[in-house]
Amino acid sequence: MESSVAGLPPVTWLVFLAWVAVVLVIYFTYGIKHSKLEMRDRVAAQAAAATDPSGGEPR
Repeated sequence: MESSVAGLPPVTWLVFLAWVAVVLVIYFTYGIKHSKLEMRDRVAAQAAAATDPSGGEPR
């Protein structure tokens, strides 16, 4: 009787890795959208567009 994690069937490892990938995508997506640096850049871009007479459109 083997009680090692290494003895799990390959399909179990694939399901585990798929879940890890999904969780990492959610984690980093949430982190990027809620980061203070992202908010600061977004506010700066909005302020620049508001003060730009062309409305922020390229020339």
